[in-house]
Amino acid sequence: MNKIKMVGLVILALLWFSSEIIAEPNQMKSQTCQMCNLRYEDFSKSDLTDSDFGGSYLFGSNFAWSIVKNTNLKSAILINTRMEWADFDNSDFSKATLEDCIMFRSSFQYVNFRLCNLARANLSRTLLKGANFLTANLQNANLSNSNAAGAVFRNADMRNAIIISASLREADLQGAVLSHADLRGSDLDIANFSGSILTYANFSSSYVGNTNFRGAQLDHADFSNSILDAVNFQGASLCNANLRGAVLSNVNMLQTDLCGAILPDGSIGECQQTKNKSIDDYTGLKPKQDQGKNINLNPAESYYNNSQKAI
Repeated sequence: MNKIKMVGLVILALLWFSSEIIAEPNQMKSQTCQMCNLRYEDFSKSDLTDSDFGGSYLFGSNFAWSIVKNTNLKSAILINTRMEWADFDNSDFSKATLEDCIMFRSSFQYVNFRLCNLARANLSRTLLKGANFLTANLQNANLSNSNAAGAVFRNADMRNAIIISASLREADLQGAVLSHADLRGSDLDIANFSGSILTYANFSSSYVGNTNFRGAQLDHADFSNSILDAVNFQGASLCNANLRGAVLSNVNMLQTDLCGAILPDGSIGECQQTKNKSIDDYTGLKPKQDQGKNINLNPAESYYNNSQKAI
């Protein structure tokens, strides 16, 4: 009988000890450790809300399955860090290095990624609503199936980024570089790409509605089989772009360059020679009158003459 009691006590002791070990990471609370060396540190399954790791070295650390809301990670080094299935809402990563980070299926809503280096980061299936990627480096990053509605990507470097089946609804991508980016099947409703560089970008089979491409560089871009509804291409360059099979409705093509582009019906867009354009095409002014004769000036001459008059 005593042996049975002894065995029972040993089992209870082991269960209690093991439960303490398992629960320990979850009991971790907010921390303040600026400029610390925390490489390979394990923060998984922890509640680190309102922590401060500004400027810390967190190479290879683990934040998987953690709650890290409202946390300061400014200028932190987070290369190869694990952040999957975590909650980083409202945290600040500005100027941080996040190259090759594993960040899929996490929440980064309203997070500040300004001036961050996110090259090759895996952000697939993440929540990025309202996040700020101003001037961030997202080269070769994976944002497929992510929800980046209302996010800011102004002047970001997104070359070769994978953005398949993502939501960029109402996102701001003005001046961003998306050369060779893959946006197939993405929702671009009310997104703003004005002034962006999108050469060789892939928009095939996407819904592009109320989207602004004013002044964008879209040479060799692929819009095949896409729906283009109320899209603004004014002043954009679509040279050699592919629009085969696309459905266009209420599209603004004013002063759009379609030289060599494959149009929806399979025809090829005409190339307009700049030298054949009148001065009206450049300045909106009437040709200058000289002794009763019309003389078409080139843009530089027109600008110079008008400037001299103003003086």
